[in-house]
Amino acid sequence: MSTIPDLTAIESTEQGLDRSDALLRTRLRWLAFVMVLAYGIALIWVLATREDLHQPMVVLLGLRVTVAMVILGLLFGELSTSRSHVRLFELALFGGLTVCLTLSQYLIGRDELRAGQLSGFLVLEKDGLIELLLLMIAHALLIPNTPRRGALFVLTMALAPFLALTVLWVSEPAAAPVLAELGTVEHLGQNALVVLSGAGLAMCAAHLRTRSLPAHP
Repeated sequence: MSTIPDLTAIESTEQGLDRSDALLRTRLRWLAFVMVLAYGIALIWVLATREDLHQPMVVLLGLRVTVAMVILGLLFGELSTSRSHVRLFELALFGGLTVCLTLSQYLIGRDELRAGQLSGFLVLEKDGLIELLLLMIAHALLIPNTPRRGALFVLTMALAPFLALTVLWVSEPAAAPVLAELGTVEHLGQNALVVLSGAGLAMCAAHLRTRSLPAHP
């Protein structure tokens, strides 16, 4: 009796990727494409609607677009046929965007505090938390990983806002009185609760998704 070969499995094997790695590459391509669109639209919106263009904001939005575009291009190149390279692209995409977020929180937050714009600093901080939560949820729900590796990614990303705030506190003594008005302990506690709750929910959802998937032969 003749059997029809699994073309997907044959193609993945010839390219040095198993099914999970081929799935990872496909989802990374879609995520990188969506991120190029999202950050590109945000950059165009800022350029078109704001007269007082803040240089770090424009540069860091452009940097996000560049990171996503470069990774998207690499994911369609010859390097994407290697499992180790695909994993590096995963790290570069989410790691690069998290670094951009951290720099944005620090540089723009520093300028807002120097200008005494406490409300602007708070808006920036909340926007950063929302962006961080979206990145963590996207990674946890869409990227096929073991629970341990997924948790390592998500918890590392969760450190970003606290790292930016710590560096800002240490490097800008003039900002200390302004930050003190926030009620530092309470403020940090609220941010920690939001970030850790989001990280915990993302990891739980990823774990449940992994358990619900059928085992591959």
